[in-house]
Amino acid sequence: MSTLEPRGAKVTLVGGPGREFEVNGKNYPLPEKDASNRPPNVPGNWRLEVEPPAPAERDLFLNVLLPVDTDQPAIPAVTRLEAANMLGGFIQGEQGEPGTVVWFARDKDVLDKTESLGYRLPGDGPVRHLIADLPANVDYEVRLDGKLLQTQRTRDTRTETAVRKKLTPSCSLAFATSAGACGTITIAPARR
Repeated sequence: MSTLEPRGAKVTLVGGPGREFEVNGKNYPLPEKDASNRPPNVPGNWRLEVEPPAPAERDLFLNVLLPVDTDQPAIPAVTRLEAANMLGGFIQGEQGEPGTVVWFARDKDVLDKTESLGYRLPGDGPVRHLIADLPANVDYEVRLDGKLLQTQRTRDTRTETAVRKKLTPSCSLAFATSAGACGTITIAPARR
């Protein structure tokens, strides 16, 4: 696991015999008779707790979990990415695989319809890009060093329940850049 936010977070491994479901120093074990609480499937056996370095009114967490084989020589490198209104990460591709860039809104649930995002491509290999927390039903232009790569429209994919509860739709864009592409990516509402 790589913790990209908060910076300087304290990461603690909690669990083991007598601490499987520990909260504030007290263990709340599942009943022994529960079939889901028998080895090898003890659900609360271990966990990682991530705490900010200092108390704050609002804390933002961004953790990258990468499942890897035990015989894999190294975990792919993860780099924190930051833009004025977004926070994200870059996961380095391994052995010819594309890298992955993921962005999330930093200070609100969804960006405004007029906000854009700009960032330098990390490296020159192929990269998959996922930009989350965008408003629904907006056409976005994706550009590399000013050259238009594509235009995409975000879609409102909320369930009927989410619409009834008036939850703000959060949409995303997904695209890829090929090997050899390097420069600055800009994602902005389409020019009319």
